[in-house]
Amino acid sequence: MWNLKEVGKSVYNYISEKRCYPLVGLTKLELKILNEIKKDSKISLSDIEKKLNISRDTVKEYISRLKKKKVLERIGKTSKGYWKINYKFITTFQRKDVTP
Repeated sequence: MWNLKEVGKSVYNYISEKRCYPLVGLTKLELKILNEIKKDSKISLSDIEKKLNISRDTVKEYISRLKKKKVLERIGKTSKGYWKINYKFITTFQRKDVTP
């Protein structure tokens, strides 16, 4: 299991607050991308590319993966649209005995 603290506190705090474990299928890079989107729901692919220092093709590929997993959804078109994170697909189950 990876250390969620290093990928950004926004997504980590949400998961900790809900006392849930993240879905096994999410990678560190996917969580980093989600964290950037959480900070700014209208962020562009080129902004993600610059902030994470990865190629545009990589950003497109990982955005596509997140969409296929139903974790991420694009609402609206290009510059007028925004990203929506579907948190219910990030968590598999809640644990009442886990301390955040």
